Amino acid sequence: MRKSLHTTLGLLGVCFALLIWFFGYERGYRVKSGAAEDKAKLVVTLEKDQIQELEVDRLTNPLPEGTLYPVDFKPVYETVKLRRSGGDWNLYHPLQDAADSSTVGSMVGTLTSTKQDRVVDEKPKDLNDFGLAHPMVKIRIRKDAAAPAEEVWVGANTPVGFNAYAKSAGSPAVYRVGRGLRSSFEKTLKDLRNKSILNVARLDIAEVEISGGGQQSSVLKKDPKKDEWLVARENIPADTGEWNKTLNAVLDLRATDFPQGKNLAEFGLDKPVRTVSIVKNDKTKLAISFGKAKVAQVKAGGKDTFKVFAKRDDKDTVFEVGNDVLTKVERPGGDYRSLQVVRFNRYDTSRLKLDRTPGGEELKKENGRWQFAGDDKVSVDATKVDSLLTRLQDIKLEKFMTEHTPKLTDAATALTIHIFEKKTDGKITEGSKAPPSAEVEVATLKFGKAKNKLVTVERSDLAIPFLIKEADFQGLNLKKADLIQQEKKEEPKKDAVKKS
Repeated sequence: MRKSLHTTLGLLGVCFALLIWFFGYERGYRVKSGAAEDKAKLVVTLEKDQIQELEVDRLTNPLPEGTLYPVDFKPVYETVKLRRSGGDWNLYHPLQDAADSSTVGSMVGTLTSTKQDRVVDEKPKDLNDFGLAHPMVKIRIRKDAAAPAEEVWVGANTPVGFNAYAKSAGSPAVYRVGRGLRSSFEKTLKDLRNKSILNVARLDIAEVEISGGGQQSSVLKKDPKKDEWLVARENIPADTGEWNKTLNAVLDLRATDFPQGKNLAEFGLDKPVRTVSIVKNDKTKLAISFGKAKVAQVKAGGKDTFKVFAKRDDKDTVFEVGNDVLTKVERPGGDYRSLQVVRFNRYDTSRLKLDRTPGGEELKKENGRWQFAGDDKVSVDATKVDSLLTRLQDIKLEKFMTEHTPKLTDAATALTIHIFEKKTDGKITEGSKAPPSAEVEVATLKFGKAKNKLVTVERSDLAIPFLIKEADFQGLNLKKADLIQQEKKEEPKKDAVKKS
């Protein structure tokens, strides 16, 4: 019995020791040791968020891959220096400009995560064997301007495998790294520059003016109460789709190149073909001008080929941009006019008046049902009213007339449509479950008599009348009889089939 107890206690002691070993070594020391070993293999010690300065020397005249450099070879390096400001990266050599922060951030992330694959030579006799006598790239990073730099050189690609040779500047040992480190840092100055030209948010814009080209400038203003735009000079609603094509082309503009030269005439910017001026909600202004310069003449078609350039009024930089933006900003302001006859919400429409001389009809919606005002004995066909409202929303005008067009007289007016909506102020009054509402006339349309299959229309909120097709007008010119709910007639019963 005593021997069995000793055996049991011994086994328990062994299990306890194994548990201590497992949690102490396998789950503790070994994991920490492995993490420390992995960290030791990193080519730099700084973490991504610690790096505030980055310098890259890129060899611009390399010999073909695998070629040994002669003794008298003179390398030419392009040096780019960048500095972080908050979450953004900026260039400060060879020029001062915003950098493409996502590109630089990706480069830094690749550098700080790259590990040595293995050491291939502790003390190489000739770095030329590894393409490190004249490295393809030299990378320097600092925690701050006063801190010493960590420097990594990346040379030739290995003959086998997707690797490259590299070394730390302060150590003779040559090791292998993933080839992605080299490709990440073989970026030109153009690759590293921020290609976004206008960093303006759409919601911050209050007004846009497009001028130049010998035409009257186009001014579009945003309605502060709605996400809608107006062709301001005529106070005509803008077609959202058409205006967005131009506005998006300007806001999303990206440089395709950064041409050298200070003579603006070279780029057609001494006399811009168009200038887009943006006024923000805070009243600050920003302008961007567009020029074009002839590249060559296409003999077959007899047309000139142009490049398009852009320049902000607050920067000296000239940007080459795609030609398509010019086709957008060269459009005349009239192209942005909305061709919608009237804007309203048919679901909120509470009353509709169709005035004629003499007579007319008035309909109102009570508890979700349409009825004739002052005559609730006659049923209204709701589908016909809804069809009328839908038609009003869908009709497109043919063309705008001029502000000098004579006004419609009462004798020349065939129909006037008044549209009312119930508007709420959004405030719930005491003792009420819903906010108070008021009926508001949102649009008045006056239609003239048909002439040449066209009808002149005046809208209360527009200074300029317009024309619609006579056929469209006839679909609106409904009378009371057209809107009455027709009673369904019972079909006569068929004679029963006589049994033979």
